Amino acid sequence: MVHLSTRARPRLSVASTLLAVCAALAVVGSPVAQAATGPAAPAAGPVRSYVVNAAGTGARDLQKVERAITRAGGVLVQSWPEIGVSVVQSTNTTFKGALSKAAGRLVVSVGETRNTAVSVAAGAGSPSLSGTVVPDPNEVAQWGNTLIKAPAAHEITDGDSAVTVGILDSGVAQTSEFSGKLDEQRSVDCSAAGGRPVVGSGAWIDSFGHGTSVASVAAARRDGFGMVGVAPAVRVASLKVGDDSGHIYPEYAICAAMWAGRTSLPVANMSFTLDPWIIYCDSDPDQSAVKLALSRAVSWAQGRGVIFVAAAGNDGFDLAVKGTYDLSPTYAPVRRQLDPACKQLPTELPEVVVVGGVEQGADGSPQMYAHANRGLGVIDVTAPAANILAATQTGGYGYAYGTSFAAPHASGVLALMKSTHAAATTTDLLARLTAEADPLTCPSPEASSGSLCVGTDADNSYFGHGVVDALDAVSVP
Repeated sequence: MVHLSTRARPRLSVASTLLAVCAALAVVGSPVAQAATGPAAPAAGPVRSYVVNAAGTGARDLQKVERAITRAGGVLVQSWPEIGVSVVQSTNTTFKGALSKAAGRLVVSVGETRNTAVSVAAGAGSPSLSGTVVPDPNEVAQWGNTLIKAPAAHEITDGDSAVTVGILDSGVAQTSEFSGKLDEQRSVDCSAAGGRPVVGSGAWIDSFGHGTSVASVAAARRDGFGMVGVAPAVRVASLKVGDDSGHIYPEYAICAAMWAGRTSLPVANMSFTLDPWIIYCDSDPDQSAVKLALSRAVSWAQGRGVIFVAAAGNDGFDLAVKGTYDLSPTYAPVRRQLDPACKQLPTELPEVVVVGGVEQGADGSPQMYAHANRGLGVIDVTAPAANILAATQTGGYGYAYGTSFAAPHASGVLALMKSTHAAATTTDLLARLTAEADPLTCPSPEASSGSLCVGTDADNSYFGHGVVDALDAVSVP
C-alpha cells in the first residue's frame, strides 16, 4: 500500500482566514458560519480541523455540544449524530481548551486531525504503476487472479450486479472498465468540503489515479478489452477520501465510513493509511481523539453490514512488535517511540480485515512481498501485491505494486462471496474468508526479509491464514 502520493509530498498552502473556509464550504451547502460573528474574539490563527467526540448520541446533548462548538469559536463542518462525532474547523488558537470549558462532560475528547493548517491543496501525482501499456485483452498477464483462482471462479459466476463494492480512495475514473457499473447514487466526495459528504456532479471522480487502479483490480468489467477484475459483474461506488495532493485526513475517512454504513455497502476497500501520523497513539491527545472517532465510525458501519478491507502497508514494519517509527508525520517525518497501544489506521482497527502481500518467486510460487507490513495476529489473509495489471485513470493499463493492490483482490473475493451467499451474515462471510484461505508456510530465516516469520501454517505473521481463494468463495455450501 502507498499513500495516494509519493513520499516527497508538496507542502500545502495555508488558508488565511476561517471566513474563506466558510465561503468554500457554503458552496456545497455547509451550515452558516456562526463563529464568524460570534460574541467572542479569540486569537485568530490559521484554519485548523478537529474531531469532537461527544459522550453520547442523544439529540439534546448533541445540540448542546454544537452550541458549545460555536461558543468556542468553531464552525461545524459535519455532524455524525449516529456516533456522536463532529468535524469542526476553527481559527481560534485555543479552541480545544475553550470547547472543553464550554462543553464540560458532554465531550469525551477533542483532537486536531492534522499537524498542519487546512489548505486548498493543489497538484496531482500518479499511482504506483510502471506505465507499461497493455493495448489488448491480456488476462493471462494477471498472475494475481490466477493465484487466487479467480478464472476458475468465473466459470461459475462473475458476481451479481446487485452487489456494490465501495472503493475508499482517490476516486474512480469513468473509463471503459467501469462503463455502466459505477453506482453514482452511492458515490460521494468526502475530501472537497473538509469531511462533509458531497454528492452528484461527478464530485467523486478520480483526481489522482490510485483509486481507479485499485477499483479495477477488484471489479474491472469483462468486456473483451484490457483486463478483468476479481468480481467483474459487481458494481462499484467511489467514496473519495483523497484530496488532490494525495492526502487522506481523518475527517475524510470518517465521512466515507459513515457513508458506507448509511448506504449499506456490503464491502468497503481501504487501500490507504491515514495522514498525517499513519500510526496513532493514545499517549497523544489529538491522535487518541482521532482514533476514537474513526473507530466509532467503522464500528457503526460494520453494525450495518459493511465489511471493511484494509491494506497492511508497505513499510516492511512488524505491526505486532511496535518499536521506533520514522515515517510520520507524512510531510515532515520524525523518529517516534511507539508503545503497544499505538495502531496503524485504519489497518489495525479491530473491525477491519487486514490484507498482507505476496509476490511471485523465481519458481512462480507465492512468497512474501518484501515491502509488506506483517505481524502475528494483525494480518488476516494475504493476496498478490506485485506486478498487478491495473487500469489507469486515463484509460490505459500498467503494472501496480504494493498492498494497496492486494486488498482489492480480497475485496473482490468477498464481493463474489456476497453474490453467491446473499443470505450469509457479515460474521459468516468473514469466517469463510479466513477458513477457505490457502495456507502458506513461513519461509526459512535466510529467506525472510525484515522481521522473521512467526506462527503456524494456519496463521502466521507474514501471511495470516493464507492466500484468499475466489473459487472456494463461490462454491456451495
